Order: sequence, then structure tokens, then C-alpha cells
Amino acid sequence: MKKGSRVKAFFTRKKRACFVMAFFVSAQVASGAAVSGGAVYTDALGSLRSYKDSPVITGYFSYRGASSSKDKRERFFYSDGYFKESATVYDEHLATMSMCLAGAAMSSYEGAQIDYPTKSVNARELLDRIGCTDICVNSDFMVKPGEDTIGVCLGRKMINIDGEEYTLIPIGIRGAGYEKEWIGNMKVGSEGDSAGFRTACDRAKETVDAYIKKLNIDTTKTKFWIVGFSRAAAVTDMLTAALTDAYDPTGANVYGYSFATPQAAYNKTRSYPNSHCTINTSDAVPRVVPAYMGFSHYGDDVYLDDVSPGFKSYRVSVEYAVDMGSLTIPQNLVFSETDTYPNQSVFLDRLIDALQGAVSPDRQSFSTRKIEDGETFEQILAKLLKFMMTSDSKHVEEVALAVSGFQDRLGVDGLLKLSDMVNAVEEGINTVEKPEREELYATTWQWFRPGLESTLTKDEFEKLGKMWESLNYILFEIAHYDYVHSGREGFALIGTLMKNMSLIGGAHNPEKYFDLVKSKDNFYMNEIGAPVEKTEDVFRIGEASDVDAVVYADGKPVAAIRGGRTSAAHDGSVCTKRLSDKGSDLKAAYEGILYENLNPDNERAVTMDAGTDYKVVLIARERGEDVEFQKWIDESGTELSQSETFEMAVNHGHAQFEMVKPVYRTVPKPTPSPGPASAPEPEQKPGGIPGWIYMVAGGIAAGGAVGGIYAKKRINKRKRDNLH
Repeated sequence: MKKGSRVKAFFTRKKRACFVMAFFVSAQVASGAAVSGGAVYTDALGSLRSYKDSPVITGYFSYRGASSSKDKRERFFYSDGYFKESATVYDEHLATMSMCLAGAAMSSYEGAQIDYPTKSVNARELLDRIGCTDICVNSDFMVKPGEDTIGVCLGRKMINIDGEEYTLIPIGIRGAGYEKEWIGNMKVGSEGDSAGFRTACDRAKETVDAYIKKLNIDTTKTKFWIVGFSRAAAVTDMLTAALTDAYDPTGANVYGYSFATPQAAYNKTRSYPNSHCTINTSDAVPRVVPAYMGFSHYGDDVYLDDVSPGFKSYRVSVEYAVDMGSLTIPQNLVFSETDTYPNQSVFLDRLIDALQGAVSPDRQSFSTRKIEDGETFEQILAKLLKFMMTSDSKHVEEVALAVSGFQDRLGVDGLLKLSDMVNAVEEGINTVEKPEREELYATTWQWFRPGLESTLTKDEFEKLGKMWESLNYILFEIAHYDYVHSGREGFALIGTLMKNMSLIGGAHNPEKYFDLVKSKDNFYMNEIGAPVEKTEDVFRIGEASDVDAVVYADGKPVAAIRGGRTSAAHDGSVCTKRLSDKGSDLKAAYEGILYENLNPDNERAVTMDAGTDYKVVLIARERGEDVEFQKWIDESGTELSQSETFEMAVNHGHAQFEMVKPVYRTVPKPTPSPGPASAPEPEQKPGGIPGWIYMVAGGIAAGGAVGGIYAKKRINKRKRDNLH
């Protein structure tokens, strides 16, 4: 090989070696960073439970239960994977999670009936724990409820479904603790959808539209998730239809899950299979606005059978009678079991038939006809249902016992009047003249007043007194219907109603619905024991949006944190949350409709079980080319580490540091040093030859020219020498 060729080969090999070495070093650096940060997080995430390729977050939340006067605790399992399939496909895991959010959206017991901004705290906490941002409530959730108000809490979360980014908007509708809104439940109206529910739906839709406008959300890449219980369930069903019509006619991205859903749609023209209306077959509330009037759900019904024991069918009859000349006076009302109604669902169907046949044959009579110049049937029914569904079962049972034992206080005059009442039941109250009816109503008030006054609250007693005549008319008509259909052997409808009042109310409890949906969800099958009470904050993360973390227990990952928010968790007591959120930080955010925390800090608390030892690996996230991680510091500013990953022990609720925070710095851009003035370098055009190549080529050309001149002189000299 010639010398020039050897030199050329040497430089070629050296150039390749330098390139390979540079690539190897850069790969090692990148790999090292991944091992210390990204790979740690990714590996941990792969070890935690997932659903349809998306991590699962297990945690606890609070909701307003019916069996106590303080918020209760329950587990939740959340995954972005719930929204992978079309909304028209029912998902039992999403159903349970929807019940969780519906429960959290109920008005909290916190703040009593004074501090209304605290009422949405449970919903806001749950949305925060599943990774939502921009959490807002509407103005109705900030004030004392009225007849037509509706509380709405919503947020947003970016989710990845099969490589595509979507904005998920969870929408929780307030479904309990809504005070005067019970009146709105029974505003059926004379035409169209049930008026009270339609008004509430329109207000909720206004809230959602304002949220979309405020955040400039692209609705073509949005998934809506709407949930509600009881009154909020009817609104959820209607709002699901409204958002489908407005933003996604296919319904594939509008997920509606409602529970104990009243029928609010009137003579609907189409169905919405993306709205899943879950109904306990023993619950009376979904039947409140009856189907015989033309009402139904917009969505599809999902029935859950309540198989818990307790319901029994009874008939009430007279044990014996006293013959007083021309009068035969019944005494000693007794209840005996019967097989007339095999279960509570069948009984409720027959009760609706009685209401239709005896009191309210059509929509107009239900909503507009005043009974005994007093209130309409829908107004009376609203008040009775409010009492049954918002009182605890013990209170309802006490009132029922007081009512059923009235015969012990009849007396001689009462016995005589009882005979007149029996005649009114047999013939129908309409056959009795108005003055005589009023006398009968006054008599029943004297009979029942002592028991009612001793068991009802003052407010309940006063309201009942005002509608006593109208209520008595309804009861006489139902008793007449029962007499005609049950015969003289006993009043099965009345007897069963009186003996099962607490069960009828209990079938509507949120606790009952939780039990029913959880029984279909295998995520809950291995869960034992009661949910933990709220765990204490163990430490805080500063600049939390720049921090990922993995939490280990017994050497295994139990939770992962992404950008300061829980992204996966097996241990429900491990989560990140806002430091404080009781409602006092909520301020008007948009056109008087939306309220939110306008100045949320970037510091978040981490809660953990005080009875467990944990290891927490904190990972500083990359900010970009112009910013680099510098160090970790504690609350006092003391440097803890300069490594991008920092490990900290948490022993039985005691962390090594109260607060850990990453510190970054801006990378200064190199400034060119001033040198001697020189001609500007040739401008490199896109895709052209780099400037240094021109310089080298120029140098070679200049060298070649000089060499050529020198060679020419030597040749000329040789020619001259040869001539001589």
C-alpha cells in the first residue's frame, strides 16, 4: 500500500472509532440516566396492577352515607383503561368507580348547613387522587340549595388510549344532602320531560359548556364521564343524552353511569345505549315518575337484584269485633304474613298500580290536581319520599310503630268513628260528603297525633300537619283500592307497606348500591376489612410537578407517582394530595358559573399507612435542554443530594425529611469569544456543504498551487541544464 493510501486509511479508521466511541458514551449516559430514573419508574409501573394496559390506582375516599351522620369511607379502583372501549359497552369496573364518584359528589356532612363551600370536598379530593387537574365546582355547589339548583363538580385528565391523547372530563352530580331540591324532584309538569329534572339538567349542561369554553378544550378529542345517584341519576341520564347530541352523536365517548335513576324522559324518540341506568329492583325511587305516564330513561336499564333478607308480605285485619246493637265495631288490628307479594319489587309494582287506579290515573291529575283543596299528589309524594329516603332506618321504624299502634288509643268515640271509616274504605272516600270527610280527618289526627308528635322532629310534624287532610284522602283511596283487590280477608297492600317502611327506604341507601355493584366487580373480591380512616400526611414534595417517585414496601413497589400525582397504587393508603382543601380556597373563576382554586401551589402532601415501613425513591424529571437538575434540598434549604434520584426511608409514619424539593438551574448558553477581525465565513445553505469543508478544500487548493509553481521551476531548471 502506498504511503498516501496508508495515511488516508488511518484517518478513516480513527474517525470511525471516534464516532463509535462518542455514540457508545452518549448511549451509556442516556442508559445511566434511565436506570437511575426513568427505568426505575417504568419497571415499577410494570409490576403494579393494570387494566387494559393502563395502571390501576387503588385508594380511599369519603361519601355521605345514609346510615350515619358523618361521611363514610370506601375503596376505589381507578384506571384510564376503563375508557378504552366504546361508552356503549357496559364495564363493571367503571360502574363501581362511577358509584364511587357519585357517592363522593354527594353533599358532605362537613360544614353542617352553614359552610356550603365545604360540601364538595369529597368529590374534589377523589378527582385529585385519580390525577385530575383544573378541578371546578359550579355556583350551585357553593350556596344553600334551592328548588331548582344542582351541584356539579368536574375536572380534566389527559389519558392515552391506544397511542392517542384524549381529555377525560369526569362530571360528578350532587345526589344527596341537597335539601330543598327534593321539591324539584317531583316537578313533573304538564308536558315534555319531567320539569324539575330537565331544569337541573340544563343548569348542569351550562356548567359543562362553560368549563369547555374556559379551558378551550378540543371536544373532538374528549371523553366525558358523567355520574350521579338518585336525583343526580336522572340528571346524569339526561345530561349524557344532551352531551351526546352536542359533542358526539355516536355516543362512543360519552360515558353515563347513573344509580337509583328516576325516569325523566317523556316519550323519547331515540335511545342512548351509552347511558347505563343502574337500578336496585327493590328501590322505590326509580319508579317515582311512573312509566304509565309515558316516562322512561334515555339510556338502558341495568337491574341489580337485592337478595338481602328482610322483606315479608303482610295483611292487616281485625282479630274480633264488638257488636253494639246496630253497629259492628272492629278492634285489635293484627298483621299476619301472606304470600301476596313474593318480593319487594312485585309489591312496588302493585303499589304503583294502586296509585294509578286510586289517586293519579294520568299525568295531569298527578301534577296539577289539588287534593282536598290542598297540595297536589306530586307535592305530597315529594315530602313523604324526602322523609323516608333522608331519615335513618331507626327513625322511620319508630314512626311506623307509632302509627301501627294507634288502635290502643281509640276509646269509645274512636270506636264509633272507626266504623264510619270502615264504611268509607269499603265504599270509597268520594262517597262521603265534604263535612263528614273533614270530621273523619280530624278524628284520625287525634288518634295519630300523640305517636307522631313523639317520634317526628318539630319540622317534620308541622309539615305533616299542613298536608294531613290531603294525605288522608290519598290513604283512604289506596285503602279502598286495597279492599277491592284484597277482599275482606285483609288489606295486603296497606299491611305490607306499614310493616316494610324502613326496608323500602333502605333499598335506596347509597350503601346498598355500593354493596350491589361491588358484588359484580372482582377487584373487590380479595379486599377484606373496613376501609382505613384518613391517613396522616407523612412528608411533602416541593416543585411536585417536576418529581416522579416510586414507593416500596417489603422490597416491592406499591405505588408510583408521576409529576406529583398518584399514577398507580396497590396500597390504598399511599397517595399524593393537596395540602389543604376545605372549600375556603375556592374563588369565582369563570362568568360566575365556575369556582376553583385559582392559586394552587406546587407542593403536595404524601400520605402513608403509619403501621408500615416504606422506601421512597424520588426522581427529578427533565425540564428540557436549557434547564438541568442541580440538587435535592430539604425544608431549610440544606442540600441532600446531587443525584437525580434520591432515596428516603419512611418508618411507621415518620419520614427522614418533612419536605424534599428538587432544585434546577438554567444552563448558560456559550458566548463566542471576540477574535481578530476576519472575513465572514461562507453562509451554509440548508442541505449544503459545511463551511469547514470549503476552508480545507481552499487550503488544499492553495497548497497544490504553490507545489505546482515549485515543480514548474524545477522542470525549467532541468531543461536549461540539459541545453548546456
